[in-house]
Parts: sequence; structure tokens; C-alpha cells
Amino acid sequence: MTIVKNTIEFIFGSALFINALIFIPQAIRIFREKTAQGVSLLTFAGFLFIQLTIVLHGIINQDYLLAAGYLLSMVTCGLVVFLTLIYKNNPRSSSEIGFREILDQLPGHIYWKNREGVCLGANKNNWSDFGTESLEEFVGKTDYDLFPKHEADRLRMADEEVMRSGESRVFEEESTISGGEKILYLSHKAPLRDKSNQIIGIIGTSVDITSSKRETLDKLKILENIIAFMPGHVYWMDRDGIYLGCNDNQAKSIGLASRQEIIGKRNTEIRGFFIHEVLDPINKEVMETGKTIIAEEPAILHDGTKAIFLSTKAPLYNYNSEIVGMVGISIDITVRKKAEKEADNLKLETALHKTKLREQEKFRKSANQVAHDIRSPLTSLAIIAESCKHIPESDRITLRKIATSIGDIANNLST
Repeated sequence: MTIVKNTIEFIFGSALFINALIFIPQAIRIFREKTAQGVSLLTFAGFLFIQLTIVLHGIINQDYLLAAGYLLSMVTCGLVVFLTLIYKNNPRSSSEIGFREILDQLPGHIYWKNREGVCLGANKNNWSDFGTESLEEFVGKTDYDLFPKHEADRLRMADEEVMRSGESRVFEEESTISGGEKILYLSHKAPLRDKSNQIIGIIGTSVDITSSKRETLDKLKILENIIAFMPGHVYWMDRDGIYLGCNDNQAKSIGLASRQEIIGKRNTEIRGFFIHEVLDPINKEVMETGKTIIAEEPAILHDGTKAIFLSTKAPLYNYNSEIVGMVGISIDITVRKKAEKEADNLKLETALHKTKLREQEKFRKSANQVAHDIRSPLTSLAIIAESCKHIPESDRITLRKIATSIGDIANNLST
């Protein structure tokens, strides 16, 4: 029994000693950080009072081990109380900030709402930009309390889509901040779920993209103006052969009032201009092979005039180097082709004329030779006829006429 009693007393004494050590880490932290923020003075004062009564109880009942153990606890607990009294008014260490302070320092707008659209919380950027003086004033309001109705309607529709789908969504949302300025936000919203994974609202972050959006639109406008006034015909389409845009010359040639009218159309839907049986196979080859193709393509203008275009077509790539369509530039070469044809015809006529002259010259030489060959014996015949005095005059006259006629024929052949 003595051994058991001694063991129990040893364990009890050790427990009292450990109980005394519990307060030491807290005292060290307060002393090191020189702040007692977050420490409850009332709690430790209560511990100190309980320990004092236990010490008195031990002394009265002559339980000196109990009294000594709790006296040691009184010392460590009293040290915590003492340090708390010294540092209770010191601010929290710069390395230790709360969730609210972190939230308020985050850029952009952070907010969360319940299923009815009532604001449950937000960071400082959010509640201060929308006309409220504090978080407490902001909480409990809805979008209809903060924005014009048409803006609130759009925001509410976006929130309901997120809650209905159960998936995060990204929106561009225009909102009017305090002061009346309209700001464009890029908002990323996700369902807000409770511990049982039930959707109880939405949580979102919104970033002001007004300046960047304006810069992007300005650049796009400049690019659009450049394309609109480019010479020739410029156009581009997606992989399904649906036009995404063109320049002014293209729209005018087709007979459209503006270049925006071509968007969403196919070659088969634009009557009287594109010969889709010729164009579509070329466009398809460009997008399937990734090769640039140069080809002469026929067309019929909106006034019925036939035309020929020299087209250069190349694949259109996205950021990931994937072919998403085709871009083409076509130049009207109708006049040039006509001039080339006329030049070819002139060359042919010139060649034919030269051939004709050569044939005529060859025939003239041949005729001269024949005339010479005919004239020589006739001259001899005339001389013989003259020398034949015994031939009757009438016969000689006849022979002379015959020779003269043949001579005339020979002369005609030589001219």
C-alpha cells in the first residue's frame, strides 16, 4: 500500500507542477511581443482567485503538497496577469493581423451575399466605393439600395445564374460608384456554400478594368479603321466558313450598306458576288492544310459586272497557334487581265499580218518567176511571127494578139 500511496502522491505532485508550467508560454509570448491583445485579463484573474482558495484549503487541511503545487501555479498565473496589466494597451504586433485587416488590404472588391441578394460582408474597397461610411452600414443592403434599378437588375441576374448553375462565372459589369462615375468591373463570382455544401448565396471579387478596357477598345478601333480603309478586299472567316468581318471595299463590292452586314454570313448566302463552288474548296484547303494559297478567282459584282480577283489566303491562328479560320486579301485584276488579253490578241494579229506579208511576198516572187518563164518564149514567138513573111497577114496578126494577151497575163502575175 505504501508503494501505491507514494506513486499516487508522485503523480499528483507532477500534475501540480505541470499545471504550474501551463501559464509560462503565455507569459513568455506577452513579454516577447510586448502586447497583451487577445489575452483575457478576467479569465486569468479568475484562475488566480481559484488557485488562492486551493492554497488556503491545503494549508488549513495541512495538505502542503497541494498548497505548494497551487502556490507555484499562482506564481506563473500571477506573472501572466502582471504582464497583461503592463502591456494591455500596447497595439498588436505588426506580424499579427486579423482576417478583417487582411481583407481590407486586398485590392479590388470582395463581397458576399445571401440567396436573397442581401450583402453579408465586404472589404473596405467595396463598401466605401458604393457610398456607405462603414461595413456596418453596408451589411444588410441589396444591390437595389446601392445602384440604379437597371444596373441592379443585371447584377441580380448574374448572381442568380451562379446560384442556379452551382458553378463560378466571369462577368463584365458596369456599376455607378459614389460620385456618379460609371466603372466597368471584371467580376468573378462563385456559389457560397455552408458546411453541408448547400448553396446559401454568392461570393465574388471584382476588379476595375475601365482604363484597360478603354485602351483595348481604342486599339481595336484604330485597327478597325485601318482595315476598313485598306485598299483591295480584306475579309476573314471562322472554320465553318462564316464571315467575321471585312473592309469597306469588300462590303461595297458585295452591295452591302456596311461592313458589319457581312458578319454571320456564308458565301452561299451572299447572292450575285461569290461563286461559292470555286471559293469554298480553296478556303477549306487553306484551313485544313495550314498553307497560304494564291489563286485567281472569278466574281460577279452587285451591278452584274464580271470580275477576276487575285486572292492571297492564309490560315487565321489563335493564341495557342490553333487554326480558327482564314484571312484573305483580294485585288481586282479585271482591267489587267483585259489588257493582257488585248495584248495577246494584238500579238496574234501582228503575227498573222507578218505571216500574210511573208506569204504575199513568196507568192509575188513565184508569180514573177512564172511571168518571166512565160514572157521569154512569147517574145521569141512574136519575133518568129514577124520574120515569117510568107505567113498570111491575117494569121500573123492573130499570133501577135495571142502573144500580147499572154504577155498581159504574165505582167498581171508579176504585179
